[in-house]
Amino acid sequence: MYSFDMTSEQKMLVDTVRRYAEKNLRSVYREAEESKHVPDKVVQMGWEIGLLPGAIDAQYGGYGEYSALTNALYL
Repeated sequence: MYSFDMTSEQKMLVDTVRRYAEKNLRSVYREAEESKHVPDKVVQMGWEIGLLPGAIDAQYGGYGEYSALTNALYL
């Protein structure tokens, strides 16, 4: 039977995403929504702290995370 309970790593990911969003996304949300463009500095920081490469295959610089639950948590 499959479990949809989060692992400790997934819980840590959720906490990291929450802190990242509160610190970096709140201030640019309206501008990004209106312009349909996320500022490059926000995207770069997401890469640097490991939030964006999760679902990207390792051969392309990502982590190759194939868990549907973990990938959903990145969003």
